[in-house]
Amino acid sequence: MRQCYTKLQFVHRNDEDYNSMHLNILERFSKDNLLQKVSLLKNAISKYQDRLAYRKDRIDYAKTISLQELEKQIGTIKKTRSPAEVIRLLHSTANSSVWLAHSYYKFLSTSIDPRLTLHDLEFTEEEEDLLNKLISDKFNINDLNDSFTFEEIFSVVFRELDYAHRHPKYRSKLKAKPFGSTIVLVSGVLNEIFSTPAFERAAAHFSKTLGVKYICPEVRGTKGVKTNAKLLEKQLQEYIEHNPGEKLWIIGFSKGGVDTLHFLKHNREFAQKHIIGFSAIASPILGTDHTDHKILKGVSYLHDFIDSEKIKNQDILFKEIYQSLSASFQTAWFAENYINLPRLSFYTALALEASWYESHVWMLLTKTFFQSDRPNDGIVDVDHALFPESFD
Repeated sequence: MRQCYTKLQFVHRNDEDYNSMHLNILERFSKDNLLQKVSLLKNAISKYQDRLAYRKDRIDYAKTISLQELEKQIGTIKKTRSPAEVIRLLHSTANSSVWLAHSYYKFLSTSIDPRLTLHDLEFTEEEEDLLNKLISDKFNINDLNDSFTFEEIFSVVFRELDYAHRHPKYRSKLKAKPFGSTIVLVSGVLNEIFSTPAFERAAAHFSKTLGVKYICPEVRGTKGVKTNAKLLEKQLQEYIEHNPGEKLWIIGFSKGGVDTLHFLKHNREFAQKHIIGFSAIASPILGTDHTDHKILKGVSYLHDFIDSEKIKNQDILFKEIYQSLSASFQTAWFAENYINLPRLSFYTALALEASWYESHVWMLLTKTFFQSDRPNDGIVDVDHALFPESFD
């Protein structure tokens, strides 16, 4: 056995064909390895350029919209010569400046740190299988209940579409399809400081590309749940009177989600007939502990000591807001009233988490004053922005 082994080695060492083949394999392997590295480098450069182009597009968009809004307000000032319009112009200018500054910051951070652009989509085999099912014409959400949770389904869809959004050359297989309901956007606390209601620009994009109808009922960003629930009741009932047969999908942002829950509880019959579902985004469904902050407690005490009934009735210190949002109030309210909410096709809740440097200027301020050890978006802790397990 040993002699055969030795002889075999000798033959291999002296076989010119074998040696030549061995060298060819090594050369090919080295060449393939080099080509692979070059391909990876090209791919990384392409992604970097894509992300830069995306950030540049965001700057251009912010410039265009800001300029249009400022020109419109300047035109209004020329016609009305109203001091109130001048204040609105200054307010819009401040908002536009923050928006542009944030857009430029994102562009510079992407330029300086190319690692931000190099991440790839990473799906497990199970997630790839799920994605293929989602793009199928025969897809039915009920077929996935035993295999995937709604959280897992959302995660796959979000990661796929977010990647496609940030990399224009990547074409997602997921396609949005038109649906028959009208979107109702309900904004949150101090929504008046923004030039448009939350997510209205996104809804306008849906309207343009998919023909989706949407409305933005007026709510008071400085008022509590009772006031805004009544405002929603009046406006949505009037809308249905003028648009019989339409189905509504309410999307509530921040306190708008809490206002909507109170509206639904008091309008159960109307909701079951005309509303298909409710989606809360970053809403303090179970309230927030930040209302116990010493600053807000001080404001509350100050409000109680004010003698003027006129000032109290105007609620200039916004006591009604943080009373409506306190965890002690809202958690108890939900536990007592969730059984009285209308039976809709769906209730969904999406919680957000953001680091201080990812937030806009208003959230930077709230993160500074209302610090929390729990994941949050600046105001609402994640565990308070989701429906409790008992809510089936």
